[in-house]
Amino acid sequence: REVVETGRPMIDSEEYLLAPDGGKVWIATTKVPLRNDRGEVIGVIGVSRDVTRRRLADAMREGQAGILEMIVSGAPLESVLEELVHLMESQSSGTVVSILPIDNDRPILRQTVSTLSDIEAHRRELLNGPFGETIRKRDLIVAADVAADPSWAKQREFAAEHSLRACWST
Repeated sequence: REVVETGRPMIDSEEYLLAPDGGKVWIATTKVPLRNDRGEVIGVIGVSRDVTRRRLADAMREGQAGILEMIVSGAPLESVLEELVHLMESQSSGTVVSILPIDNDRPILRQTVSTLSDIEAHRRELLNGPFGETIRKRDLIVAADVAADPSWAKQREFAAEHSLRACWST
């Protein structure tokens, strides 16, 4: 609309579109006015490139630098973990990250860091169920289908409420 109204081209401007899944697709676009033989603007010609990967990589580098700066400056662990959760979630639409810290020597549970507001209420059940095997084996555990995974039996309703379809823990 701006190009048509002003008659001025827009060169390599970055903007985003919303994808069907609600995520952002970043594009770099160039739009120039299309004029008739009297010089009147009658349309727009445009070219766009998907720059989402580059934008995500830039955000990851900036986020990592910010987190390292927090660590070096002695920021509280919970603040660092919250920033890490937000950074990881920003990298992939539909991803939910939660950190459920435990003491390495004893199974003492500390505060959960997550954007899921009610995960703290389910923390003990998750650690006794789906994440318990990770703790016991001290290894990566993947539940490719939460709805069918036996370790999620008691937490299926919670998973469904938050559209959690798969999960990995380490």
